[in-house]
Amino acid sequence: MKIPKNARVLSVCNSGEMRSQALAKILGEYRYTNVSTSGVSLMLTEGGQELEKLINADYVIALEKRVEDTLNSICLLNDIQYTAKLITLDVKSTYSGFENDIRKQIMPYLQIDP
Repeated sequence: MKIPKNARVLSVCNSGEMRSQALAKILGEYRYTNVSTSGVSLMLTEGGQELEKLINADYVIALEKRVEDTLNSICLLNDIQYTAKLITLDVKSTYSGFENDIRKQIMPYLQIDP
């Protein structure tokens, strides 16, 4: 599965501060311009606008399986069904070099311009 350049992409980690931001930056390098970021903790505490990002996304990229599981729980709790295609990476923490792991794992999904 390749993510189209014009897709609405939501990058989600736990807090929405480090890994999701790093993924958004990487996507921007490849000319993906419609990228939002969030964290499951923001969705749980702030709801509204953060949940709208989830509902409106064409692709949701969870940065680890635990985030995917929490997203599913949030949807159940809020009676939300999202139609986005889900991609789950395996970037467990913000250890040194996590950006390189994100880049390696997301590359197979990107449309790369020649």
